[in-house]
Amino acid sequence: GARFVVADLFRTRLPLDPAAAHTYDAVKHGFAITDYYDRDLGGLLADAGFGSVEERDLTAQMRPGTSRSAAKARHALAGPSLTPRLRAHFAACIGVDELCASGHLAYRSVSAVRGAET
Repeated sequence: GARFVVADLFRTRLPLDPAAAHTYDAVKHGFAITDYYDRDLGGLLADAGFGSVEERDLTAQMRPGTSRSAAKARHALAGPSLTPRLRAHFAACIGVDELCASGHLAYRSVSAVRGAET
């Protein structure tokens, strides 16, 4: 059997309005990623032969942490001598918090099993 687990997954809740899309672009730049996974991961897992697919929205549980990270990032951005890369990273921390608060971004976990474990 096989087990598949992703515990740290942000997923956009589309469609993004222009302001949210701008913030989302800043998040992708700041975290040096091309995109968060917007396709239906559960469906892809089922197509790959996995069963017992469980997707959980953990946004409410993660919001205190994203808010603390955003507060620390705002404080750090006020400091001197930040590299452009670090400045972009802090802006991304703030963007994640704003997008989670507005409902445009969800923090998720996905798990599935295949074979003997199902």
